[in-house]
Amino acid sequence: MAQLHMLESDDPLVGGFIVEFPSGTKKSVVWRQAALVSPALEGAKGFVSALIDGMLNAPGTTNDDRRVHLDDIERTNIPSLVASVHKIVRDWNAKRAEALYAANPEHQRLMNAPLLLDHTGKPITPSTPVLH
Repeated sequence: MAQLHMLESDDPLVGGFIVEFPSGTKKSVVWRQAALVSPALEGAKGFVSALIDGMLNAPGTTNDDRRVHLDDIERTNIPSLVASVHKIVRDWNAKRAEALYAANPEHQRLMNAPLLLDHTGKPITPSTPVLH
């Protein structure tokens, strides 16, 4: 089974994660942007899709590499990986939203919409606890 680790950065615009596959192969995905990853689930699916595509089709990938990577992919629960990456993206979005609010406390009022909603559809503000 693959293991997932969130990457930490001093740059608030950077998010990412590392996946360690059953063979010991480690692959990372990193993004840098000022806006939230939205929708978060679609972002998570895109990150995992790009990761898998890169494992199989990156320049210089040999047939032996591809066989190892295919075995890793087959031994990984991809829906579970997407769900875990989705949580990482939501956590990054919550931190990013907090930073956006701190930079401009009037942002929500001006936009007349919340930057982020929790799982029940309620607006998340810097003081709202985020339940996952």
